[in-house]
Order: sequence, then C-alpha cells, then structure tokens
Amino acid sequence: MESSLVECQYDEERQENLYSLHRLVIEFLQTQHQQELPRLFHCVYQFYQSEKSVKKPKTLEDLRPVLEAQHLAFHLGNYHEASEILYYQLDDYLYLWGYWDLLKDLWKQIMPELKIGYDKKWRFFWQRIGMIHRNTGNWDEAEKYFRKSLENAQKVNSKRGMASSWGLLGDIERNRGNWDEAERLYRQSLALRTELGDRSGMATSWGVLGDIERNRGNWDEAERLYRQSLALRTELGDKSGMAAVWGCLGENELGQGNLDAAEKYLTEALAQMKELGMTWHIAEANFDLAQLWRKRGNEAIAQQHYQKSHQIFQQLGAIKDLEQIEQEFN
Repeated sequence: MESSLVECQYDEERQENLYSLHRLVIEFLQTQHQQELPRLFHCVYQFYQSEKSVKKPKTLEDLRPVLEAQHLAFHLGNYHEASEILYYQLDDYLYLWGYWDLLKDLWKQIMPELKIGYDKKWRFFWQRIGMIHRNTGNWDEAEKYFRKSLENAQKVNSKRGMASSWGLLGDIERNRGNWDEAERLYRQSLALRTELGDRSGMATSWGVLGDIERNRGNWDEAERLYRQSLALRTELGDKSGMAAVWGCLGENELGQGNLDAAEKYLTEALAQMKELGMTWHIAEANFDLAQLWRKRGNEAIAQQHYQKSHQIFQQLGAIKDLEQIEQEFN
C-alpha cells in the first residue's frame, strides 16, 4: 500500500521482510508536533482495525495488513491488542512458514511491555521462543525456556501447561539422542494429556513416541504408534499433523528398505506440506526422498531433492539439521 504508515523492507542477510514505521512518521516524531502523534495513531489505527483479520493467508504478503496492525498497536502503546494480534492472528502462520527470526523478534518486543503473569500467554511465549531455539540447534537455550514454562505451569498447578512443557523437554532429549529420558518425559506428558482429554496433545505424543521407536529400529511398534496418531489427527481434521505423520510413515518404510512404499507416503506428505506451507517439513521430506533416490541409484534426482532440502534448512537457520544432512549425504 503506497499510503501505508508501515514500511516493509526485505533483509537479504536474514531473507525475510522487516517492518518499521514509515520515514515520514519518523520525521514527524523529530518535529515540534510530537504531541499530535497519539491522535494520529488513533485515527490511522481505526483503518487497520478493519484489516487485522485475513482469511486463509498463503504468503507473508497476505499477512501484511495484520503485521501492520500489530506494529501500529505496539507503537500506539496498546500492548494488549498488539499481543492479541500476535497470539491469535500471526503466530501459527509465521512459525509454520519458517519466519522464525521475525516471530522471535515480535514476541521479544511485546512481552517486556506486559506484566509477567502465570497464564497461558506467558507459557506460550517461553515455549515458542524455546521451540525456535530448538529448531536452530540451540538445545541448551531451548531447554531453559521450556523449564521456565514448566515452572510457570507448576506454580498455578496448570496440568495442560505441565503436559506441553514435559513434551517439549522430551523433544530436547530426543534431539540429543537420549531415547530413554525422552520416552520418560513423553509418557509423563501423554498420561496427563490423556487425563485431560487433550486429544490433539495425545496424537502428538503418540507421533513422537513413534519417532523414538523408529530410531531404535522397532519398525512395527513405530508404525503402530504413527497410525494411532494419524487416526486421531484425521478425526480432528488436523491437516498439518496428518501430513507430518505421512512423512513419518515414509521414513519408517525407508528405514526398512521398502522404497516403493516409502515413496508413496513421502510423495503424498510432500504434496500436503507444500499446500500448507510447512517449510521445515518440506525440507525434511525432500531429504528423505534424496536418500530414497540414491538407494535406487538415480543420483540426479537424489541431488535435486538434496539441494532443495539444503537450501530450505539454510534459509531457516536450522544449523543442526544442516549439519546432519551434510554428514549423512556427503
């Protein structure tokens, strides 16, 4: 929008859009009319209020009105509104699409302006920042945020918060290769989620327990857990969860050398992941297909999938994933 008070600039190094107040607004701040700024913001924000909800966005550009509304709300001093827009309108999309640095910056910007509370928003903040650190390979830093979330939940005896925190701590141990400790934490999380009737959380727990069994080479048990997760995700209409489990089933078949079955699952998973914009999962599925085609002896197709995977992980800053695929493939 040419008349927008928020400018969008593409950062080549970070490979993402950055938002700031328009140059004219900054100049206005530097004049003697600073006292007029709150009134101006209030007038302009009325326009953005009508633009803060976007139906079925597919790209970051689709979310631009929402990002601008959040940015203006923050600079207007309406921190509650800014946090609500971020929490309900932006977070899921920015995380799923891989705009992790942008999302982390937005959360770190808004949370110091809010009172620390023992509520789900603060637990979610610590978990989300931890998840971004986990995804970029900073496991110790991620663990610190997950433990903050757990302590927060325990102070108010929030069982749901405790369950999600235990699951995330289990994920750190899984990434470290500590299968037994990871399983203990996941089963602790699963027991509480089952008690709460948290079906989405139960499906997630079954899926990651399947990952542990796959890594142990227990293919049949892994498949049982994956299918249990898939059935519930299908019932819940969780499309991104279903796509992730299809990918896991493909990896399970690939590990056993069942290349045709693996290709079927991975191809289906990749198509759904692309439709949903599941950036990290797209990279993972491409690497699985790279391994599959190398086993078939088709190095040209294998390299195509590997390069795609490498490019995405590099863009995301997923250092540990990048190191792993380089080591395994080369």
